[in-house]
Amino acid sequence: MNLPIFKVTALLLASIITAPVMAAAAWPEKTVRIIIPWPPGGSTDIVGRLLAAELSQRLKQQVIIDNRAGGGSIVGLQIATAAAPDGYTMMLTSTAYGFLIDKQQVPVDLVNSFAPVAMIGTGESALTVHPSLPAKTTQELIALAKANPGALNYASSGIGGFPHMSTELLKLKTGIDPRARAVQGAAAPRSPT
Repeated sequence: MNLPIFKVTALLLASIITAPVMAAAAWPEKTVRIIIPWPPGGSTDIVGRLLAAELSQRLKQQVIIDNRAGGGSIVGLQIATAAAPDGYTMMLTSTAYGFLIDKQQVPVDLVNSFAPVAMIGTGESALTVHPSLPAKTTQELIALAKANPGALNYASSGIGGFPHMSTELLKLKTGIDPRARAVQGAAAPRSPT
């Protein structure tokens, strides 16, 4: 039986979190907040909402998602850092967290401010293009981008996010130079186009 990765991930995290809690005191006695330092609709938000729903049922206490987007996740990180370390505020982030650790301009001590609880999951990425683009293979897309430097755009959720970093890797490996375009009103960021 194949369960969707998000459901398996949510169940895994729920079991990891609830096992020691059941042996401890009456935690949680109030609402648990999960800060997501990204806007609603992205992959981290979707995973967080599935997780919150499952945890709410298992813990018999409301678990809410608190999206705090801005500054490439800096706003959410600052809010999570300022929260009391009482187990009622958690943060769910993505690979972007790792890209920020060695950046001096980040106003939060990312190494010492947080204690990891669990890796919730991993995900795949896909390179897609609009059907009107005259490229049907990756090689054709690379050739088109090289023939038209700066003419192709890709959607990104922001600096340091997975779409941005995946495209930077593609640029490094191929020598192409697509331009980032902010996603306006979209439910989720799209892969490079």
